[in-house]
Amino acid sequence: MHPTVTAAFFSLALAVFWLGSGAFAHEGEDHGMAEVARPQAAASPRAEAASDQFELVAAARRGELTIFLDRFATNAPVANAKITVETPSGSVDAVAAADETYRLPAPWSRAPGRYDLIVTVVADGAADVLPLTLTARGKQAVARTGKTVAVLFQERGRREGQLIGKSPWLQSVHAQAPERLIGRLVEVRVTGGHANSLAGEVVTDFGVAA
Repeated sequence: MHPTVTAAFFSLALAVFWLGSGAFAHEGEDHGMAEVARPQAAASPRAEAASDQFELVAAARRGELTIFLDRFATNAPVANAKITVETPSGSVDAVAAADETYRLPAPWSRAPGRYDLIVTVVADGAADVLPLTLTARGKQAVARTGKTVAVLFQERGRREGQLIGKSPWLQSVHAQAPERLIGRLVEVRVTGGHANSLAGEVVTDFGVAA
């Protein structure tokens, strides 16, 4: 379907949906629609890895990667370790911080994506290599997780029983749903997301009963 036609059709369908559902409630009236929540701050992407010697947690925030390193057997923080991380920006050495963490610049973590990292740890004569994967989601996807949105399903997805549609922001949304919902406006609860799409589950079918 042409993008212009999609946008026009979605706008018309969405208008019909809101009018038909009584979304324009007068003061003091409650028509059963879920309250629109304000966007929340995106959660920091995190990843964990462990070996016989070490347990490591990495968290990305504001373009910086913070590493928590503990002894696997005792959970005691590991001090004075040498930590080197293979990142999308190359090999970077982490610097020990006063709060018993290790930090390094991670400008790549600001962009949504899946990042495979390799962390080399050397401490007290022991050395280990810990691979981990950090998944950074877009702020919009994180803010909308748990929210209910109107989705116009358009076609079948790549997975069995999956449909793909558009949100009010014309962002792709995929969910498990019967094919009879193609071409209908459906209420979907967002369960997650990626850089360019959202995942959800059908809450209510506002289309005409088949």
